[in-house]
Amino acid sequence: RLERRLPRFVLTREEARKILDQPDTQTRKGIRDKAILEVFYSTGIRLEEMARLAIFDVDTRNGFLRVNKGKFAKDRVAPMGRKASQYVEEYLRKVRSEWSKSNRDERALWLSSLNPHQPLKSPMIEVMVKQYGKKAGLAKPLTPHVWRHTCATHLVANGSNIAYVQRLLGHRSLRTTQIYTRVSVPEIRQTVLRAHPRHRRAS
Repeated sequence: RLERRLPRFVLTREEARKILDQPDTQTRKGIRDKAILEVFYSTGIRLEEMARLAIFDVDTRNGFLRVNKGKFAKDRVAPMGRKASQYVEEYLRKVRSEWSKSNRDERALWLSSLNPHQPLKSPMIEVMVKQYGKKAGLAKPLTPHVWRHTCATHLVANGSNIAYVQRLLGHRSLRTTQIYTRVSVPEIRQTVLRAHPRHRRAS
């Protein structure tokens, strides 16, 4: 059976922005964490897909990343937004280049901030994401999957074609992706009430 339940928690734009502002980008760890959060929000990739990224899977100049053997063993290419590309490039240039000096053969994109800077595993990424949710003062738990739901919901709310969102998330069926049309309805309604000339209150 296809999953039909609505996501329990989706970030608002304000909540997403607040979380993305939490990492201290004056530190190497903060630059790495900022890049990871931006990629989650921009691409909607799964936690395991994030942990498996290699340095050759990202194209920051053109704004793309390659997901190798995602769910159902399918490969796909996902576009990265300008902010995500910018912070991944900064991480590669300022942080990873330093952390990988002792092991030039390491190909994992994300490295631990602790010596000897081993590849960052899924549980470590998940803990990091949850910590920034708490730091931002969210009353609800923040997980990588919440970022996935949030990415898809915000795309649909802004008018993205549902088939595009399906390809981005790597869903096998369009029916799975259609849950986001239901999630985004309240947000779309608020946007209409704010922006449509027939709904705006007289000033």
